[in-house]
Amino acid sequence: MFRPLPGVFTFHKVKDGTIVRVANARFGPGDEFCSVWHLFDLLPGARGEWQPRFTC
Repeated sequence: MFRPLPGVFTFHKVKDGTIVRVANARFGPGDEFCSVWHLFDLLPGARGEWQPRFTC
């Protein structure tokens, strides 16, 4: 069964019309796609060892 996960993908269409995946990155704690993690780093003690309770 397909289970979608948060992330980003890049694709490229080649001359024959085929679309191929070039790269991908999954989203998660500390990634650059979620700005709130960078805000946590500005707090006293930063985020320390804290991780979200619910993850994919």
